[in-house]
Order: sequence, then C-alpha cells, then structure tokens
Amino acid sequence: MVRLVVEEGGKRRAFQLGAGILTVGSGSAAKLKLASIDVAEVHLELVIEDDRLEVRPRPGVMPPTLDGVPVTTATEVPPGRALELGGARLWIEVEGAAPPSRAPPPAPAARPAPGRQTLRSKSDQAQEQAIRRERAIEKAGKTGSRSKVQRSRPRIDRGIPGWMLGGGIALVAVIGFFLLKAGVDKSAEGGAGTVRGSIEAAEVQLGVGNFDRAEEKLAGLVPAKLSAGERARVDAIRSEIESRRSTALLAVEHNIGTKWMEVYLKGYERKYLEGAPAKAKVRLFLKRLTEFQRRWPDHPEMEWVHRQRRRFGSSVDLSMPPDYEDLYWEVSRMVAIMPRRYSEAFATIDAYLALEGADRADEARALREQYVAERAEYHIDRLQQARHEVEQKKNYNKSIWWLVNSVAWLGDEAMENEAAQILVDLDKTPQVNLVDHLLGYQDKLPELYAKVLRNPIVGEFARKHDLL
Repeated sequence: MVRLVVEEGGKRRAFQLGAGILTVGSGSAAKLKLASIDVAEVHLELVIEDDRLEVRPRPGVMPPTLDGVPVTTATEVPPGRALELGGARLWIEVEGAAPPSRAPPPAPAARPAPGRQTLRSKSDQAQEQAIRRERAIEKAGKTGSRSKVQRSRPRIDRGIPGWMLGGGIALVAVIGFFLLKAGVDKSAEGGAGTVRGSIEAAEVQLGVGNFDRAEEKLAGLVPAKLSAGERARVDAIRSEIESRRSTALLAVEHNIGTKWMEVYLKGYERKYLEGAPAKAKVRLFLKRLTEFQRRWPDHPEMEWVHRQRRRFGSSVDLSMPPDYEDLYWEVSRMVAIMPRRYSEAFATIDAYLALEGADRADEARALREQYVAERAEYHIDRLQQARHEVEQKKNYNKSIWWLVNSVAWLGDEAMENEAAQILVDLDKTPQVNLVDHLLGYQDKLPELYAKVLRNPIVGEFARKHDLL
C-alpha cells in the first residue's frame, strides 16, 4: 500500500492507496478533490503501482510542476519529491523521511545594463534617494568631515495664471464627459467590448478546465448579434467543453471499471484460479470477463482481459447451460460478501430452475429456501447495524451505506421499502443531507444509484428534490 500525502491551505491529508488510477481535480468527477481555484475539474491522473507514483496531466490544463519544472507528459514522481498543483502539493510518504521541500524560487532577473530604462514607481525612486542620502551622511561622519549645504534663495515660478488654469480644467472636464458618454453609448449599441470580454473570459476558464464557469461567460451572448468571427469562437469553445467533459466522464467510468476489475477479476483470479481450478470457478470468471467487456469496452487494461480469455477460454463453453455445481458456486459468491446481493442470487437460481431438464432441481429449490430464511435474519441485522451507526457512533455515512444496499439488493419488496423509509427519514436529521449522499453514489457507484432510485419511496424523494 502507498501512503499519499496532500498538503493544501496549511492542512495536510494522508491516504492509504492501493494500485490503480486516481483522478485529481476540483470537480465532482475527480476522486481526489482539491480546493484551489486554478485546478481544473479533472486536472490529472495519478497512477499508483506498488511504491511508484506516476502523474499524467490532462491535455489543455495548466501543467503541474515537479521541482519547479512543468510536467506535460506522463512522469514518475519519486519518493521524497513533491508534485505541485495550484496551491497543493502531493507526494509519496517515505517512513522516517522529512516532507519534501518546496521548489526554490526563480532566480532574480539580471540587473539591466547601464543606460537601459527600467520602470519604477515614484515611491521606489524616493526610497532609493533616501538610502543614498543616509549612506552619504554616514560616510561623511566616519571620515570626520561634514558636507556643506549651500542654501540658495528659492526661485519663484509664477507659471500659468489661476483663472486660465481653472478654465482649462473645466474645458477638459466637459470634453471628457462627452467623450465618455459617446463611448458608453457606442458600447451599449454594439456591445463589442462586452462580447469580446465574455468570449476571452470563457477561453480563460476553459484553459484551466472550469467548464461550468466557461459556459456561464457565454450564457448571455445572443448568436444573432455576434459577428461571424465571434460565432466561430463561441462554437469552438462550446465544442471543446463538450469534448473535454466527455473525456472526463470516460475517465471516471474507467476508474470505476478499474476498481471493479481489482475486486471481481484480479482478486478472484489470484484467490481461486491457481493450479488446476474447478470448472465452476473458471466459468464464473469468464462470465465476469464478459461483463467487464460489456460495461467498459475501451478500458485501458482490456489487454489483460484478452489474455485471461486466451488462458481459460478453451476450458469452459459459456454457450452451454450451467449445471448445479456452476449454479451453487456462482450464487454462493453473491451472498458470501457484504453487503449480500440476494436479488441477484434469487434471479440466478430462478433462471436455472427455468432451464429444461435442469439437473438437481430439487437441490436448487432447497438452496433458494435456505437463502430466503437467511435473508430475513440478514435484513433485521442490517437495520440494527444502521441504527447502531447513527445512535452510538454518529457515523451517518455508514448507516446510509447499509440502508442503500438493502434497498438495492434484498430482492423483497416489503424489506426494501422498510429500509427505504428509514433512509428517507434520515434526511430529517440535521446532520444528514441525503441529496448530497445520493449524488455521491451517482458519481462513484452509478449502478447502485440507479437501482436505489427504482424503489418507489426513494424515487419519490428524488423527484421532490429534482434528482430525476
């Protein structure tokens, strides 16, 4: 496991991370969220393998820096060195080692050659003159001599008569008023300055990946009042927003797929498929490979899936119906994990019993009855656990987790509705904003989110809060 440290706003967070891809940004699509305003919604990806950290910046965003050097391509971040992104720093923590120091500031600019003009404020010039006077006085004091100050009679410069000066100022003010009015009127009629500023502001926001803000800048523009060039720029910005949003959403989907692969494919392969595995175990693995290909057809690790198909594909024919051993192994996996997926287990048993000539059908029916009895006990136990999380631990997140999964996977209408009602009632608790919780499931576990919203009680809550 890798310990990733994030330092931002004077606070430090640390995370234990397994191998995989972690999206970093300021939006809801990012797994690791940063608060800096100059961080895009999905700014970069961190690839974690063992104790190795690699950064992959997203195209079109302000590149992060490593030791002060911009990182524009996939680059390894060695332990002891920090990646800087906006106002945040990220690094792999090495046990016993001090946190990495910040990159040194840029070297000061070279002093301009004699005779070259530099732009300085009046206050800077006055300060330099005062310093030179003090040094001269100090030098004179050390040498024992005093400089003689000759005071001459001040020269009186009478300048322009007051009446003329006052009249000139008034004339300039009148002219300035009419020029300003003319400029305002022209801007109101043509709106050129406002349009140009809105388009340029949208391009800036797009550059840092703030898509919502970029769209806000374009919202007030009327296409009919734009020139051909302005319409082209607006269309290009909107097209780029759509393209990059699609890319960000795809990255989120792939991240979900990576986690699914680690648990249901790679973890399963390591645990059950060494040596000469039983046919039932291989069959379930091949079914999961098929499911992964269906849900994430463009996943970057698809070559691993193909290799596993070549390895095991010849030993099991998925076009043939399962036998009882296949059924038993598959449904036992569905109820062996927590939360248990009883609805899937019952659907799989029922599909088996519907097969013509299913072998050991009586055993399959007995297995179903066994799970029905276990489900009733499991349901009561999960409700008690959800209540315990709220009343004893004040862990509302965990309580919601158990209730959401009961609604999704129990496979019994009365039990699901009971859990759903308790879930919705939690929104009345001051510490709980159920809408935010559900939106979190939508981002991170869309399959579970969709199943929960199919429940009539949760669905009604969702409609009242504009989630549907």
